[in-house]
Amino acid sequence: MARVDISIVLPTYNERENIVNLIPEIAECIKNTNYEIVVVDDNSPDGTAEAAEKFKNARVVRREKKMGIGTAYKAGFDAAHGKIIVTMDADMSHNPKYVQSMINKINEGHDIVVGSRHVEGGAIVGWGINRKIISGIANGLTHFFLGIKVSDVTSGYRAYRKELLKKMPLDNIKSSGYSYLLETIFYAVRFGKIAEVPIVFEDRKAGKSKLGKNEYVKYVKTVGRLFVKRIKG
Repeated sequence: MARVDISIVLPTYNERENIVNLIPEIAECIKNTNYEIVVVDDNSPDGTAEAAEKFKNARVVRREKKMGIGTAYKAGFDAAHGKIIVTMDADMSHNPKYVQSMINKINEGHDIVVGSRHVEGGAIVGWGINRKIISGIANGLTHFFLGIKVSDVTSGYRAYRKELLKKMPLDNIKSSGYSYLLETIFYAVRFGKIAEVPIVFEDRKAGKSKLGKNEYVKYVKTVGRLFVKRIKG
């Protein structure tokens, strides 16, 4: 098998319209690297997997049903061959142009890099005030109860050094939805060095968001569970 330095992991469910545009954009942004694109698809009825398989530079991991973005990340980590693994949303909200700056941070000695909407130079385009408030509360709870200083804990745009993922107890992470992002950061700060790079997040233009009210409730519960774990050491 040819050497793979960078793996781009894209969890998908009904993202056919977006994935056919995103894969070529990713390829253009990292064309000078040895890379692979791993699409983890939860049996999308709109044919996302079939559309992705038409690209020679994409490999599709098919799952039998919709199982949540957390387990999709784990499946992507397991399938990825790269020394650096980048996770992105497949809805075009994460611009691939930031991948190289994240890789550069890893190469400078960091173990995980978060694409942050909340550091200087970062921004959010297309969100209403309610969603911004909810995001702020989520990050505030994390900072206060868990002592995690990352400004954008809920960002799914990340780069991981594979060695870090091997150290983290990924099989023990209980979260299956967006709380998975919180739980991976919780362990990452224990095992590795973290950096953030600014990104401009643009809300999806096609498809429907999978973030429902239940995810917010799960997030708060996860903060509480991890707080107890933090106190117990």
